[in-house]
Amino acid sequence: MNNVNIVGRITKDFDLLGDKVKYVRITIAVDSLMVRDKTNFIPVTIFGQQAEFAKNFLGKGRLVSITGELVTNSYQKDGNWVNSFSVNANRIKSLEKGVEVREQSPKQDNQVEAIKPVETKRDVPWDIDL
Repeated sequence: MNNVNIVGRITKDFDLLGDKVKYVRITIAVDSLMVRDKTNFIPVTIFGQQAEFAKNFLGKGRLVSITGELVTNSYQKDGNWVNSFSVNANRIKSLEKGVEVREQSPKQDNQVEAIKPVETKRDVPWDIDL
């Protein structure tokens, strides 16, 4: 089973990429459990609806939990083999409080959901799990 769980902070703001399939590439700063005062920087790719969620509601410094799959890659650079890794996210969750975006209220056939104002675009406390 290939399953990775990380908790850390997003290192910088990012852009939504892709034409047919939307995705974002982010880096998560994760404190090491083995070495004091060491931080690991883990590259993460997020696809589809989760990528749109991340772009709209997450940004630099935001504390997140990510579950995904470890992906490895090997390539040749200047005659030497280089190995790299990243995480493809299956689930991303914001771990910081914020305001709700949509009220949960029963709606009738001709009504639409009421939308509450959002203080900033990064104040959403839910996660997306596909």
